[in-house]
Amino acid sequence: MAAHRVAMIVLGGTFVLDLAVAVQAFGRRPSVFAKIRHEAEAPYEVGVCGRELTHTSLGFTLGDLKPISWITDADTIVVPGLEAPWEPQDPAVLEAIADAH
Repeated sequence: MAAHRVAMIVLGGTFVLDLAVAVQAFGRRPSVFAKIRHEAEAPYEVGVCGRELTHTSLGFTLGDLKPISWITDADTIVVPGLEAPWEPQDPAVLEAIADAH
């Protein structure tokens, strides 16, 4: 059975803490998790998607992101909070989110 695919979208001004919590919840299991539950791997395939070098709420940029097209086959899409949600975002990214489901 294929893992449940979770795509996390990084937009300009993404709150880093919101992104980190989502990655922690769905991503790789920390070693201490094995003491709670016997699960060798996370049941999710996680991808942090966005345009390369996207600026975050803390002023640094994120790179090494999966392409936006990765969300096409996602079962769940997570869009973390934004510092200024009223600011314009990349129309191609917004369109990909809207078209995903």
